[in-house]
Amino acid sequence: MLPLSRFSTPAITDLEKDSDLALFLLNHIEQCRDAASGAWHGERETRRLQNTCHAAEALSELNLGLISTRQVEPALKWLVELPLLRDVLPQDRYAVRVYPVRFKTLAALHRFDDPRLKKDFNDLLNHFDSGTGWLLDTPNEFKTSLASLIVADALVELNQPHPLLDSVEGAFKRWLDSTDHDVRGRGNPTAITNYGDAAYAFDVLTRANRLIPDSPIGKQTRDALIDSLTHRRGDEHLKRAIYSALQLSRHFADHAAARAAVADLLSAIRSRYEAGAFSPQPTYFHAIILRLLNAFYQNQLRDSIFESLWVHHQQSSSQAENDLEQRQHLALTHLIHNHVAVKLGEVQRLSGTRTRAVVYRVNFSLNSDATDQAGHPFAILPDSLRLIIKQGSIESLSRTIKRYNELPAYLHPYFAKHADHPETSSDSEWYLAMEDLVGMSPLSEMLDRLDLRSAGRNEHDQIARAAASVGEALRALHSHRRRPPAAGNVIAWLYLNPMSESIQSLCESLPELKSYSDHEFESNGATYQPLNFYLGKLSAHAAELTPPALGAVHGDCHSRNLMIDDKLGAVKFIDLETISFLDDYLIDYGQLLEDVALYRFLPRGQRPNSLTADEIFADGKRLDYPHLPRDADSILFFEKCLLERITLFAIETHDPNFKPRLWLAVVRNLIQLAHRQLPITNYDAYRREETLKLVLVAYAESVRLLDELVNYLKSGEALREVPFEE
Repeated sequence: MLPLSRFSTPAITDLEKDSDLALFLLNHIEQCRDAASGAWHGERETRRLQNTCHAAEALSELNLGLISTRQVEPALKWLVELPLLRDVLPQDRYAVRVYPVRFKTLAALHRFDDPRLKKDFNDLLNHFDSGTGWLLDTPNEFKTSLASLIVADALVELNQPHPLLDSVEGAFKRWLDSTDHDVRGRGNPTAITNYGDAAYAFDVLTRANRLIPDSPIGKQTRDALIDSLTHRRGDEHLKRAIYSALQLSRHFADHAAARAAVADLLSAIRSRYEAGAFSPQPTYFHAIILRLLNAFYQNQLRDSIFESLWVHHQQSSSQAENDLEQRQHLALTHLIHNHVAVKLGEVQRLSGTRTRAVVYRVNFSLNSDATDQAGHPFAILPDSLRLIIKQGSIESLSRTIKRYNELPAYLHPYFAKHADHPETSSDSEWYLAMEDLVGMSPLSEMLDRLDLRSAGRNEHDQIARAAASVGEALRALHSHRRRPPAAGNVIAWLYLNPMSESIQSLCESLPELKSYSDHEFESNGATYQPLNFYLGKLSAHAAELTPPALGAVHGDCHSRNLMIDDKLGAVKFIDLETISFLDDYLIDYGQLLEDVALYRFLPRGQRPNSLTADEIFADGKRLDYPHLPRDADSILFFEKCLLERITLFAIETHDPNFKPRLWLAVVRNLIQLAHRQLPITNYDAYRREETLKLVLVAYAESVRLLDELVNYLKSGEALREVPFEE
């Protein structure tokens, strides 16, 4: 959520002050909008829906011509199609589809023709309980009475009779007859218990022609709502009074006492905005204030807003000459660019795979036919300038930018900076300029230097500092957007299903793997069961293995995507496109452990002491290979240091069962590592054999860890100190 500055106005009259406030809120609401999707930002999925619905309604009611239309139309399209479902956990998608405010807004703005929308609405109506007359057990944060009110509002807009309206009418009249009109949070969940809900019910019933404002009941309601505005106490009562004021403005606009009470409330609201008291409020709150201002002033507010915009336009016109001068500067800059030549030097590939974007360090120099003040030709020494360029698809690079922008400001120092948009020199090749992390090198290079020789005290000190820096960077990232997982088998969704799907795909391309995945086999003297045996055992322990919270993870946290400075005190992540905001933090640690202790030693590891295909024996029933990590005391020590950082974060986040889940995370990453070796269709026979043996070793290590994990869960047999030991 974007911070909201303090409101100020030089205006004198209340109308002018409130029109300035409306413009202030309009500007803030537009800044909070995601132009790419047409929706409004929110810290969770339902809050995005809530913000979008209220913002669209407020802008539509203001009816500011194109100012409203260009924001409302994309929002309505988004609400109908719900692309956000792609980023939602499967078990949470139903709650998003049947979010009540979605239907109320689309009905009010006459966008209810889509068959999928109607089906979703009918699914929500299925929660109607004929015994109580209310919607029960709706999967959202609203209490029963409020959820039912919102649905009743939609039914009125759609002109659909429904017994739910009878329940709303009965509850409203019971509230009106009660002696305590504000018992928020107490009593029957199907009862109306506060002024705000009562005002909403009155509005719904009035538009349904069940109540008349000028009737005795209408006048009684009016007096009760005026009383709620007159006797408000504190910000919470003020916020609830907004709903009373909204309906007083709509249905009793000509009543002097009602207008005086609403005017007094608006003055208090302005004062709170001037004090910055409403800065933490979400977008939907500010949209409701806009609706209140519009309801109170009606056409006067719109006319005053247009007048203010005209004055602003006149003031902006004085900038035209400056703009012309600026355009001239840009034209001259372009001409000068034509007289500066770039001479490309060494192009160094830093990272990238067949399926992922590739990162290059590009060295270059400049020369020109321009001269300096002494008349000397201008030139810069060869290869003295450089840029980091990421090459990939437009979708991949745009996703990188989007993920970076979604991160809070305090996380930006942990990531390499980049341009705010991709660039292209053709229709098929896209590039993104990035920060050159001068003085930093991949963590893999640091580990390579250390694990090729015996690790002494000095080497151990370096490893400990590096592990602490990596742990601090991951702790900062993993602390973002943490929330408990929704109900459902999270372990299956997060771990078991991806492993099963990856093995199935691997077996289709490498049928030799089935001898090991589908049958008992022997590896390095130990006997292991088929993969499904272990997955079945783990399913029985899903509750024990479920993480207490999900949050942000890097998603591709191997040692080549972690840059560390020469002093081993600072770490930056690269390759942002894989960032997820709905994952287990141990996924990152599992990949890093797998990468440093195993992957770098497998065939294709490009290290002097990597395994060769000849050192791996496989006959379909037995698999033998040298122990990994290979002659690497430093790697073992790095694992132990990293486990200390994991333990500290687990304690901090109340995650006592993290260690068995770490084993599971390592296994998932090992199997996905194997899967990333595909496709192999174009490989020659030697390359295919090399790939097969790499996959077999990764699979065997996965099963070894699964066997240890199942024994731990079954009998309490202690897990190793670290996943990969000497």
